[in-house]
Amino acid sequence: MFRVGDFYEMFFDDAVTVSRELELTLTGKDCGLEERAPMCGVPYHAVDTYIARLVKKGHRVAICEQLTDPALSKGLVERDIIRIVTAGTATQQNMLEEKNPNYLLSVCINRKKAGLAFCDVSTGEFFVYGIENADIALSDELSRIGPKELISFQPENTKQLCDRMQIAFTRRDEACYDYKTCHKRLLKQFGPDSVDGTFLRETVQAAGALLEYLEDTQKSSLVHISRMSVFPSSRYMLLDRTAATNLELTRTIRDAGRKGSLLGVIDKTRTAMGGRLMKSWIEEPLKDADAINARLDAVDRFVKEPALLEN
Repeated sequence: MFRVGDFYEMFFDDAVTVSRELELTLTGKDCGLEERAPMCGVPYHAVDTYIARLVKKGHRVAICEQLTDPALSKGLVERDIIRIVTAGTATQQNMLEEKNPNYLLSVCINRKKAGLAFCDVSTGEFFVYGIENADIALSDELSRIGPKELISFQPENTKQLCDRMQIAFTRRDEACYDYKTCHKRLLKQFGPDSVDGTFLRETVQAAGALLEYLEDTQKSSLVHISRMSVFPSSRYMLLDRTAATNLELTRTIRDAGRKGSLLGVIDKTRTAMGGRLMKSWIEEPLKDADAINARLDAVDRFVKEPALLEN
C-alpha cells in the first residue's frame, strides 16, 4: 500500500488481488507501458479496516509511507516501507481479540528436539522453551499456545500442521536461524545473562529468528520486549489437542466459538488482561499441589474479606 495524498494505492498484481478480495473498483493509470497499470485504493483514514480484512484472509500488507511533503518535494516524493502487518504482528486494536493473546511463534526442529519461541507484540510478552519428541508433541503444543502465525525454515515439518489448525505460515530462510547470529541477537535484546546453559540450541535459534522477524516487520524499536521468560511447561498438565477440543475448554466443537465453552460460562473478568489470564489458567491446569492451594487460598481470602475485595 503506497500512500498517495489522501489514499493508499496498490498497483499491478497487488491491485488485482486487493480489488478481488475487498470488492474494490479496479482502475488503471498511465505509467509509460503499453497498457495502463491496474490500480485501486482506499482512503487513508479507513486504512486499518482494510488491512485487517486482508490479514484475516491470509495476506501480508506492507505500508509504504510518504517521508517528505509532496508540496515541498522536487520530483518524486520520497517513500519507504514503515511496517509490515501480518497475522502474528498486528498491533492495531481492531485486529486484536481483547481477551485472547496474539502470539507469533517461531519453531526450530532438529530430529526429535524442537525449540519454540513465541511473542505477543502488543504486550511485549516473550516466551521460550524446548520440547522432546517434537514429531509427536508439536501439534499439542501448537494447540496449547494458539499462535496466529508460525515462522519456520522447515515447511515439511510445520506447514501441514498450520493448514490443519488454520495458522498463518511464513517461511523464513535457513540463514535466519544461524545459531551464532541468533545467540548474539538475544544477548543484545535481553542482556548478557539472558541465555544460560539450560537452553536447547534449537531454542536459541527459534528465539533469535523470532526477534529478527519482528525487526523486519515492525521497522521500529522493540524496547518494550525487554524480558525473555522460560515457559514453565513442566508446571502444567499437558492436555493434548483432542482432549482440549472434546472438553470444549475455551471454544465449542460446533462453531469454535467462545460462547458455550467452559471459558465462556465462567469468565466474568473486567479487563482484557484478566481475560487472558483466565484463559491461560483453564488451558494450562497446574500440577503442583502447593501452587494449586496458593491460588485457592487467594480466592478464599477475597471471599472472606469483602472489604479487601471492594477496595
